Amino acid sequence: MSNPVVQALMDRRSVRVYTDEAVSQKDLDTVLECAINSPSAMNNQPWHLTVIKDRAWLDKMNLAVRAGVQEQDASRTFKDEDDFFYHAPIAVFVSAKNGGAGTDCGMLTQNFCIAAHALGLGTCVIGMAMVAINGKDGESFLADMKLPEGYRPHYAIILGHPGETPAAKPRDAAKVSYM
Repeated sequence: MSNPVVQALMDRRSVRVYTDEAVSQKDLDTVLECAINSPSAMNNQPWHLTVIKDRAWLDKMNLAVRAGVQEQDASRTFKDEDDFFYHAPIAVFVSAKNGGAGTDCGMLTQNFCIAAHALGLGTCVIGMAMVAINGKDGESFLADMKLPEGYRPHYAIILGHPGETPAAKPRDAAKVSYM
């Protein structure tokens, strides 16, 4: 394809393997700027982004996610290296006021992921982070995040230099209909 935007949309994949290379502050700033320039209903911009670079904090949250998953399914086991954040160097939590604005946060997330891909970075949306937020240590995680009043995380997006290039999965064209 000759259009770089269409090409980025077609090529972007969820990355679950990352290198140890740090993401530059310039690239992070560019991705965040693209994200917050997403459209929103009535230009309300209902989101708040919390950038986490503290690997120890993410490791602690990963353990809380594991514990929450095991509470729901006692047969689920994990290896020491299992990480719901896939050892990515950065996680960005997407929050909205009073838990709303799902469509607006979704558009922000898509901008974030496409901008990261265009810069050669990888991303993956991590909904399982909410197991920790909603678990017994959730209030502690929320306090650490210092969110504005009334805001609650919806999910996290991990970011880093990809250590893999996942192949495209088949898409079902029958999911489109015309009237």
